[in-house]
Amino acid sequence: MLEKVDIPLGYVAPIEKSEDPIQVWFCPSGGCGDALTKVVLSSTQVDCAFFDLDLPQLILALESKQARVVIDDMNREAFLSAGSISRTAYDTSSQYSHNKFCVLDREWVFTGSFNPTMNGDKKNDNNALLINSQYLASNYQEEFDELWEGRFGKGERTYFPGITWNGIHIENYFCPDDCKSIDRDGYGGGEERLVTLIDSANESVEMAIFSLTLDSVGDAIIRARDRGVRVAIVLENQQKNVKGSEYKKLLDAGIDIVIDKNPAAMHHKFVIVDRKVVWTGSYNFSGSANERNDENILIIYDAGLAEIFGIEFIRLIERDG
Repeated sequence: MLEKVDIPLGYVAPIEKSEDPIQVWFCPSGGCGDALTKVVLSSTQVDCAFFDLDLPQLILALESKQARVVIDDMNREAFLSAGSISRTAYDTSSQYSHNKFCVLDREWVFTGSFNPTMNGDKKNDNNALLINSQYLASNYQEEFDELWEGRFGKGERTYFPGITWNGIHIENYFCPDDCKSIDRDGYGGGEERLVTLIDSANESVEMAIFSLTLDSVGDAIIRARDRGVRVAIVLENQQKNVKGSEYKKLLDAGIDIVIDKNPAAMHHKFVIVDRKVVWTGSYNFSGSANERNDENILIIYDAGLAEIFGIEFIRLIERDG
């Protein structure tokens, strides 16, 4: 039984312990699709919300577990050409159901930037995490249930926006529900929270991002550089000149930006601050992600995890620089 906490009247992050460390995979070399398939097959109850899905082995695994799956309708044809799942709901609204997560046995969460597709698994740069946490699983389960009921682009605020897990502080948000503002003792806010995180940097900000069109985030990056913080960015090539891109503004300001050379896509959406904090999830740094799409965000305050993501960041810099 999870301890319920009083929100918004003085939120206190609940404490949780687990014997299982956070597991991390990086695609395309890390076998994200195989990892998720194995996790599904080892579980009893599985609920997943994906933007896209066309991995045949994963589809078979999900069907064998009678999983419930939500997929954005724009990817229905690709999904059905790869297989079928009897318990499937489609987001037919104008916004994107852009999540990439599974809740397993109400105890585990698999999430990150990874779309379980052939491109996502074998070509694109992505990250995926598996965390054993009943509190996070409760958050993701409630979000999934809203989507399953057809409540796209809206819903309730996250009940446990912060937890202390094995001594590590973790924040968890879902857009657009939590991403309009920060109002619960410092919790909440996608764009606003990202700006405050960058503004908190003392030494370094490292970003591997598919898209960046938020003016406020671009401004925060420039402020960080101006106060002496080392800033480095890897940006997906196809996104550098889209309407509203912050690329030229940052380039003109002298920010170090490396343009991705993966012929597929550099699909990450992660930030490392001071090699102590990791921001990851499905959230692209755009107005649509903040205001319209269904997205999820994790902010994990752990130097060990930051080091692991830092190795991936260096790999991208060395490949693309």
